[in-house]
Amino acid sequence: MGYNDYQWKISVPAKFFAVTTGVEGIKLMKLLMPDIVFLDINMPGLSGFDCLKIIKSDNCISKIPIIIYSPDVDEVIFHSAIKNGAMTCLKKQGTIKDLAYLLNKFFVPDKLSDRMNYNAMPFV
Repeated sequence: MGYNDYQWKISVPAKFFAVTTGVEGIKLMKLLMPDIVFLDINMPGLSGFDCLKIIKSDNCISKIPIIIYSPDVDEVIFHSAIKNGAMTCLKKQGTIKDLAYLLNKFFVPDKLSDRMNYNAMPFV
C-alpha cells in the first residue's frame, strides 16, 4: 500500500519528498531548500546523525529545522539529537494518519496550545 492509498491530510499546504540515503537527502535539501526535514537515524551509508552533523555545518542548509523521525528514539538518542542541532525527535510508530495528526499539532496556528503541551514531552 503506497502513501496515496491512505486517507489523510494536513491543514497546511505541503509537498513531501522521500529519499533512501543521506547523501541523496543532503543533495535534495540544497536543491529544494525545504521548510522542514524528517530524518531517520537508520539509513544506508551515512547515518542520520552523520547527516545531521553535515547539515548543521553547511551554511546553505544549516537553518532548516530537522526532526529526527525514527523507530529507535529513546532518551539517549533524543539528547544526542538535540545536542547536534535537531529541533526534536518523534518516535516512528503508528500510521501515516498519526503522523498527519502530529504535523497539524506542530504547524497549524490555532493548535498552538496543543503544540506547547506536546513540546513538554521529551519524545513520543
